[in-house]
Amino acid sequence: MKITFAGDLLLKRYETYIGNDAVDYAFADLKSVLSKSDFRMLNLETVYNNGTFLPITKSGPANFSMPEYVYALKSMNMDVVGLANNHTGDFGEECALYTMDLLDQNGIKYIGAGKNIEEAYKPYIFQKDGKTVSVLAICENEFGIADTNCVGAAGFSLGMATRKIREEKEENDYVVVFFHGGNEENPIPSPGKQELYRFFIDTGALQLPHLH
Repeated sequence: MKITFAGDLLLKRYETYIGNDAVDYAFADLKSVLSKSDFRMLNLETVYNNGTFLPITKSGPANFSMPEYVYALKSMNMDVVGLANNHTGDFGEECALYTMDLLDQNGIKYIGAGKNIEEAYKPYIFQKDGKTVSVLAICENEFGIADTNCVGAAGFSLGMATRKIREEKEENDYVVVFFHGGNEENPIPSPGKQELYRFFIDTGALQLPHLH
């Protein structure tokens, strides 16, 4: 089993839709790489906004892409996208729901966000040749985080993350934690983050270089 995990995707600089053919051309080289994998996943660090949703008050930029650019995910043949990041709530709960509905309508699976925290923590299962890999998408607690009765992203909770890793490890061959966090422009995780990620591994999560 070969899974390709990719980083952040957003197309916020486009104010008009350039068309499906242009999108296919833009991602042509990347598609040739992705086609060699059995499964593909990336972090969708944007919501889709049709112009009716206003940004929340927060620090940092509010990211959104035109709804038509959901085609980029289809062009790359993405199996699932992660919504656990600090931009899923940039335009409020209704926009987050609109984004999830748009992904559903286009046959794009997503994890890391939901109508409440339990839904946001639901994993995605990759399966091939009798082996299963459960992926959890989690992010740091910033803006737009889901709660018991609040739409949003799967914000990090040590207790919840630990429980979910252990539960998924009991049911699947491997568990991967797709974590969005850390310091901007810093290519190396901080000592605290390294300690956290090692704890995930000790709890049952997989070190990605060992996944083939």
